[in-house]
Amino acid sequence: MKGLKGFQKGYTPWNKGLTKDTDSRIRKLSLNLVGMKKSTEKHREALVKVHEGNRGRKRTIESRQRISTGALSYYQNHQHGRTGKKFSPLTEEHRRRISEANRGRLPWNTGLTKNDDERLSRLSEIMMQRTGINAPHWRGGLSFEPYPYEFNGMLKETIRRRDGYTCQHCGKIQEELGYRLHVHHIDENKNNLAFSNLISLCRSCHHRRHGVG
Repeated sequence: MKGLKGFQKGYTPWNKGLTKDTDSRIRKLSLNLVGMKKSTEKHREALVKVHEGNRGRKRTIESRQRISTGALSYYQNHQHGRTGKKFSPLTEEHRRRISEANRGRLPWNTGLTKNDDERLSRLSEIMMQRTGINAPHWRGGLSFEPYPYEFNGMLKETIRRRDGYTCQHCGKIQEELGYRLHVHHIDENKNNLAFSNLISLCRSCHHRRHGVG
């Protein structure tokens, strides 16, 4: 398939057998990655400070409304997680090509557990440090509050149908995902059931929206 040369069987990567000691391009890439790592660490430290400052903070009604308006504007003008000018929805041909490219591809952690893989063990430890009261988005346990009766299957299905059964962040469609899209409250107020405050998201985008994963 055009554009997927690197995944073809028998294809040899240009940098195979090369090291930063024998090739100037690899050496340059290595130096750039070191600089990016330092920059990322500083950014992470800054985010931790911001999260600590916001932990347990209760937003006013006006603040929630601004968040709702801003988030809705973002989703409408930055489709599929891509920034810049507004993109049109993915075409059926584009979706078919993406589906074919991913068909049969297994996740790297298939069959592995934290007991027999060091990477999963480290990820498990990191996640345990970010759960409950230690979570950066902890707001006093609001997620455990019950949803109103009106937030039922019929309302959720109405929102999914309105959004064309497509994740409004990354553009994945429900049929390819194999599960029903989540319905997310943009302002994170469970009692705000206005259609303008509800949006369809896939599981990954929904978790990222809540700071999970």
